[in-house]
Amino acid sequence: MMKKYVFLLTVLFSLFSCNDNNKVLEVEHLASQELIPDSMLRKPSEICLTDKNILISNLDLDTIIDVFDYKGNYINRFLPKGQGPKEALFVVHMQYDRKNNCVYAPDVRKNSLYCFSNITNKPQIETIFKYECAPNDSVYLNNWWGKLANNEIIAGNSSSGGMLAHFSANGTFMDFHEPLPDKKATDERLSDWANGSLYTPTATVSPEGKKAAFVYSYADILTIAQLTPNGQLVTKSIRKQLPNDIEAIQYGEHVVAGAISPRTIMHYASITSTEKNIYALHIGIPYKDLGGKKMHSSTIRVFDWEGNMCKIIKLDKPVQEIKVTPDGKTLYAINESENGYSILRYEM
Repeated sequence: MMKKYVFLLTVLFSLFSCNDNNKVLEVEHLASQELIPDSMLRKPSEICLTDKNILISNLDLDTIIDVFDYKGNYINRFLPKGQGPKEALFVVHMQYDRKNNCVYAPDVRKNSLYCFSNITNKPQIETIFKYECAPNDSVYLNNWWGKLANNEIIAGNSSSGGMLAHFSANGTFMDFHEPLPDKKATDERLSDWANGSLYTPTATVSPEGKKAAFVYSYADILTIAQLTPNGQLVTKSIRKQLPNDIEAIQYGEHVVAGAISPRTIMHYASITSTEKNIYALHIGIPYKDLGGKKMHSSTIRVFDWEGNMCKIIKLDKPVQEIKVTPDGKTLYAINESENGYSILRYEM
């Protein structure tokens, strides 16, 4: 059994309580077990957990997805890299659909959302959404798209329309959600596109598909989207800190882009969820302090689905990606060290 230490920390600010402003904040310390060593891995970038299996996506390789069981045994590999109808170019996020026992994954370079089924035997790959364009090209999707329980699509958006773009089940653009922060808060010289690109999210959809949560690398913002009982999508954002020390860079006569500086605070690296909670891997240090490494941290902020912070989890090792099993009992993470990559397991 892995050791788990829990102690309580009194917190003075109400943002650190779930429902009671006088409640103390639990800080949970977790110790890891190496489940999959570097010798069995390739270039892992993303984990997806089903009820029975671990899927790992890899960048810059001929076949993208590796499948393992929860004992760390290798099962198979699928999704060739390429331009073909059952091939992909760039898959960095995956989403488990518990009801339909399948996994969704967007390919932002092919503007497609795939559905993977029968993943342990003869994986089936189906394109279920193909983004063409919205009226007046007003939508500029970034690298995260997800499918909700009512079959509608929600995606991160970098245009001035809003932080999220919402599509019907047949792929028709419906509306935007959550206005972008005013670029005057960072640098009013930025183009609208440059301002929107500061809020590229990483996101999670709950296993039942009725809730989604978004966090951002350069801003301390938590955005929550939920389906109401009558199927309407409602959203809200808890905005704690906008990007700081953004440098405006002139490209040509009319385009001004934004770039982070060594002083820009890095906020969130990864996010995962269960039906009960949201788990966000929080960095909280300037970009220069990452030392040129990928975004990583050992601190996880745990929220309820109202956006209240309930608990902090401290891991024994810095990780760059986290996922929690649908039952909320186990956390898996990608760790990179001088010995290579490993998949770590934490009992919660």
